[in-house]
Amino acid sequence: MSRKRSLIVLFSLILCSSVLLPRFLGGTDPRSSTIINGDAGENQAVRQPETNEKETPLQVAVSMHPSEFAMLYRLTGAFETGHPGIRIQLQNIESDKAYSELKNAAMFGEAPDVMLLDNAWVNDFAASGYLLPVDEFFTSELQSQQIRSMMEQVKWNGYIWGIPKDADPYIMAWNRQRFAEKHFSGPPESPESLLSMNRVFTQPEQKKYGLYFEPDDPYAFISIVWSLGVSWGSGTDGAQANLHEPDKAKRLETLLMTLEETFGGETESPAAPPQPQAEGNPWERLNNGSIAMLIATVSQYKQNAAKGAEMAQLPAAKENGTLKGSWLKGRSYCISARSPYAKEAFQWIQTMTEVEAQLKMMEAGGGLPALISAYETLQMRNDPHFQQYVISMERGRVFSAQPELPLKTEILQSQLEKLRKGEQTVKQFAERVEQLWSSLNPE
Repeated sequence: MSRKRSLIVLFSLILCSSVLLPRFLGGTDPRSSTIINGDAGENQAVRQPETNEKETPLQVAVSMHPSEFAMLYRLTGAFETGHPGIRIQLQNIESDKAYSELKNAAMFGEAPDVMLLDNAWVNDFAASGYLLPVDEFFTSELQSQQIRSMMEQVKWNGYIWGIPKDADPYIMAWNRQRFAEKHFSGPPESPESLLSMNRVFTQPEQKKYGLYFEPDDPYAFISIVWSLGVSWGSGTDGAQANLHEPDKAKRLETLLMTLEETFGGETESPAAPPQPQAEGNPWERLNNGSIAMLIATVSQYKQNAAKGAEMAQLPAAKENGTLKGSWLKGRSYCISARSPYAKEAFQWIQTMTEVEAQLKMMEAGGGLPALISAYETLQMRNDPHFQQYVISMERGRVFSAQPELPLKTEILQSQLEKLRKGEQTVKQFAERVEQLWSSLNPE
């Protein structure tokens, strides 16, 4: 081999090693990430303590508001002090990237030991073989302390796949001044009053509008569908999206169809809600009165609502004599199927989900506690919104366990965007969602 050719081969080997070595050494492994971007806090480093051979290194990935993550950091520091043999590396992932990043990491066998998952994702991860059942650690006694509706969301195929961290039900935030201006004494309590108030509040010529929900939030939309008394499948299983049922779907069409005056008589142009979405932060718009009602979660309300914004329930529908409310969102800690430290992971999770920890996380910007005993504390009972919390938890609902739910909500989100842009009518939207959802249901 000539000297020139030898140099070329040597250079190629060096270049190849520079690309491959970081992967084998952990440089591109999501588990070793030390960067937090976007809404998780750009200048905030993850907790990545040094470990020695006798210590157990646990990697934990979450997606939290910066203030909530800061509290988790402090609680984890206290845990390490009491457990000198365990060292925790915390990673805070941007909320809009959490599902894809964690799913891809799990797919390639690189998932962190502990993942904080939206409850709607748990069945998906479990069915894919990415999670470890926690029944061995999560005893019947511990399970009995959990709110039942939260436990149902982490069960699949006869096993338990996560430990509930919090609950975050959808509620209606409303502007007290706007309601007083229109001589309304309070928020709507029926589908009919919701529709009529929305029409009264919609004054596009003054850049004032009625009901608003983020078009990229499918659970807010599902909550509105329920509040209008529109059927969504058989019971609450969500297997079918029967949005075109003629007896009730007219209510949904009335809400979503753009008022003629908003778009100059284009009555077939849909809106959700009726006016452009990009006129500023929705909470700023609610607080300044440019929108009258906003569908959001309890944690979003606590983080963003200003004086003059009130919390209420969406109109509840009766099913089998029981009032049913909005989507009961929540998050749970799950253990990776590939983690060699399941016992230590559960120790950390158990500490992070104790009553005191859940209350501290709530105050820092998280959701409501998932433990029954938390609602018996003075801290909760003295909260001015305590009654609203209890009602939203009692009435909250979700679809039955189904691994296809993340894909279904992705479909719903994309079809809502087409609806908002006027690319399809409400009828076309309803038919398309039902068709696509039905194609995903198991035979």
